[in-house]
Amino acid sequence: RLFYFASLLKISENKHTNNKGIKLTDKTLLHAYINTLPYELTKDQKTAINELYKKINSGQSANCLLQGDVGTGKTAVAFCIMLLAIASGYQAAIATPYATLAYQHYKDFSEIASKLNIKVAFITSDTKAKDKKELLKQIEDGSIKAIIGTHSIFSTSVKYKDLGLVIFDEEHKFGVNHKSSFSDLASPGFHQITMSATPIPASISKTLYDDCSDIINITEKPKNRIPIQTATCKTDKVILEFMEKQVKLGHQGYIICPSIEDNENSDLVSIEKKSIIYDEYFKTKGIRMSIITGKTSAKEKEIIMTDFADGKINILMATTVIEVGINVPNATVIAILNADRFGYATLHQLRGRVGRGSNKSYCILQSEEKCEKLEFLCNTLSGFEIAEKDLEERGPGELFGVNQSGDNMYIESIIENPKLFKEVKDYIKNLDIKTLKNIVFGYEECFISSCE
Repeated sequence: RLFYFASLLKISENKHTNNKGIKLTDKTLLHAYINTLPYELTKDQKTAINELYKKINSGQSANCLLQGDVGTGKTAVAFCIMLLAIASGYQAAIATPYATLAYQHYKDFSEIASKLNIKVAFITSDTKAKDKKELLKQIEDGSIKAIIGTHSIFSTSVKYKDLGLVIFDEEHKFGVNHKSSFSDLASPGFHQITMSATPIPASISKTLYDDCSDIINITEKPKNRIPIQTATCKTDKVILEFMEKQVKLGHQGYIICPSIEDNENSDLVSIEKKSIIYDEYFKTKGIRMSIITGKTSAKEKEIIMTDFADGKINILMATTVIEVGINVPNATVIAILNADRFGYATLHQLRGRVGRGSNKSYCILQSEEKCEKLEFLCNTLSGFEIAEKDLEERGPGELFGVNQSGDNMYIESIIENPKLFKEVKDYIKNLDIKTLKNIVFGYEECFISSCE
């Protein structure tokens, strides 16, 4: 079992190390962007940019994982590398799992692009056919250099002229099939960067990647960030009164529900029910609340998010569509209803929507029953510690399959036998790829197919 899994890792690694990578060396736009920032990049951000630059220009196709806890500034690093690709004559694409996150990236990158005379395309499933047709034409002829969107940018209808860089944000939300589909769309030797604020647990990454330099970690947060205070509560009254105080101080907040509508077969808290209670209370206090869900149209989402960012909306009630990418520094409190029904990673990501400015921020986890998971989150802000706990309870998923969570007998074997696995990895270093493929084929024929 360990031999088979180690062989898969080696074959996967070989796909990248044997590919001659395109060179992205022009730092003109990168430096122009950094010089416009109203703050100085952290030491970790600078190190990450330098490491990615070296990896990209090593002569081989880069396949890097950029890990960083929420609020450590991975997006700024991603924008720097996109500008590196564009200045070097290639197109750069960033794919996100949610339209709200894609729009946030598009909005932020467009501000940079307008100053640097760069055309940007924003594509999601909601993009109108007429608009999309024109965007596709400009992507194909190369006049659009930056492409930002959801899974839609994987579509075979999107023809890239010279796509040299692909970035996946929130990589754990994408299936393996999505990631591999860009191989047919991009230029030969393109580079791939995946970003995650849900770090791979150290117990796995150290074992799997101990001889690999493709993981880049950002742990340092901007100096003005104050740690988020997290607490649990049982009643709506506590949340309502606390949010009212924050709004009176000039701040904003989020309320998260796990469900949109009431369902007689489910006990999940719904926006349909809670919005009545919360909106009624807030209206009597002169507080404006708006709602975003997966059913909200793209145009309406854009209007609501713009109004929220501009401070015209005090409270945003939503489902997990705002889990990632929403960046409103004035938002200082997030209340998560039915918090015990969410996973560790989702709760940590949601908490990361606040604490993005210089003001003290709060996360309220509401649950009717005492919950060990929520108590754990109240005592740590470390994404790496949370990832370890998540692994312990959820399982590691399939690294070479389409499932992103659940039991994985191979990784379980590695964790139980780390020394033996290292010996196996050392042994197969001397085996050629053809031999390794035969081993994989033989194992799958004898063991996996017989279990189906």
